[in-house]
Amino acid sequence: MPLPDHRRPVPAGHKGAETRRTAYGAGTPEERRAILGELVGVPLPSPSDLLPRATWRDAEWYLTARELCGLLLELRDAPALNGSPEPLVAVEGWRWTGYKGGSEVGVLNLSAAGITADGRVVCAILTANGDRLQPEDRLARLFSTLFRSAEKSR
Repeated sequence: MPLPDHRRPVPAGHKGAETRRTAYGAGTPEERRAILGELVGVPLPSPSDLLPRATWRDAEWYLTARELCGLLLELRDAPALNGSPEPLVAVEGWRWTGYKGGSEVGVLNLSAAGITADGRVVCAILTANGDRLQPEDRLARLFSTLFRSAEKSR
């Protein structure tokens, strides 16, 4: 399954993307790659062009929690994951923590991986999907508590 990267607009959640969104959602992997190729160099939509409704059912890509954890660990030296610690998942004394979050109307993803002081690898993924905005503050607090609980579960 071809996955869009975040340097290209996702062919889903903005005004004027209906045809592309429908084609992407129904397309074969080859057709989806072609659609993503069309987006190279296309500027991101302005916030006023984003649709105020969930479109994730129309065109979305899926990774398992194991795949997301593997990617976080594989990319742990990348500048995006190796800068200032994210307060949501920072744990004093851990060798490393990395965080990647993302959202759109109806979707919230919080992904974090870490290496504890004693060298254990820890990963937590929370993905919430629905037709309305997700309760981000509440879910973020629950996610942070879950991730940090690994320190106490030696």
